[in-house]
Amino acid sequence: MDAASACSVLDQLIKLVGKPDCENDPLLGSLHAAMIARFETMVKETEGHVSMMAATFLEVPQYRLPGAEEAVRQIGERLKGQVEALEPVRADLNNEVRATYARLFHANGGLGGTGLGAMAGRGADGAPGKLILPDGCKNLDEAADQFLAALAPEDLLAFDEGLQRDITRKFRGLGNVCLKPLAKGPLFREMLLNKAREFLDERLDHSDPATAFFRSRTENGSAQPLLGEAFEEAEPDLAPNVYPRPYEMVVLCAPPGPDGDRLKELAKVVVPETEFATAPLPDDICFYREYPQLKLTDLPQLGEYAREAYQQMMASATPSHARVDVPWQPPGT
Repeated sequence: MDAASACSVLDQLIKLVGKPDCENDPLLGSLHAAMIARFETMVKETEGHVSMMAATFLEVPQYRLPGAEEAVRQIGERLKGQVEALEPVRADLNNEVRATYARLFHANGGLGGTGLGAMAGRGADGAPGKLILPDGCKNLDEAADQFLAALAPEDLLAFDEGLQRDITRKFRGLGNVCLKPLAKGPLFREMLLNKAREFLDERLDHSDPATAFFRSRTENGSAQPLLGEAFEEAEPDLAPNVYPRPYEMVVLCAPPGPDGDRLKELAKVVVPETEFATAPLPDDICFYREYPQLKLTDLPQLGEYAREAYQQMMASATPSHARVDVPWQPPGT
């Protein structure tokens, strides 16, 4: 067989099965589509069997999610074992395909390609303010876990049994919801949320923030430091650089009622030299601080040091009203 015939045969073979993974060729072989279609069919069939197996446990109160999760976990462990057993075989076959393809590549004068890829990630920043949490809780998740752990087991069982009756009456069982998530999922989610809200709303504490603040803060002695910290953090970012400071407007917003009045009296003890106005705020506690009569020349950004830096830039070759990270040149140079 001459080189042209060999190249023709190899080209037809590549069109059928595609190039090795190391080539990163975007054109896949025609066999790939058929294998993907068969793979998707098998996945759907397997999902149906697994969903039915898990749904069997979902219909049993007290065992619902734990039973389904255990069934899925055991299936996942067996699947993981199979994957780990086949991974060395795949690696050996992949190395063999690459070696064979490399030999054909050199024998036919070069048939291949290369490719590179890159990925990037982004982060997120948080929000200001603090939550009034129970003692020992560092975040809202821990507070929720503490609240749920305090629920009576008999109440949870009664809720679960009542929910099961409603699911059976409306959806003919939770398994039907799992097997038809697009059709029945939204209605089931709405029913579950409403039932859970009703159940938890009867047991949640509906006290205002001031009452919640004093519930534990007075006993452990953290009420005054926490209030002082909130006052300090409310200081405006643009603070004057002159003394004595100009007039500062301070407003303490707190829920109306006895505990709100108690909070205002405590604030007078924490910051005795500060005169502040009060405003009702039913759902929060907030310090608002502002310098309403602030002169721009009193700001550090426009003070003596800033003026000196400005004058030095005016005397240099760098324009004072242009970006300093760009090298500027006079026109015609």
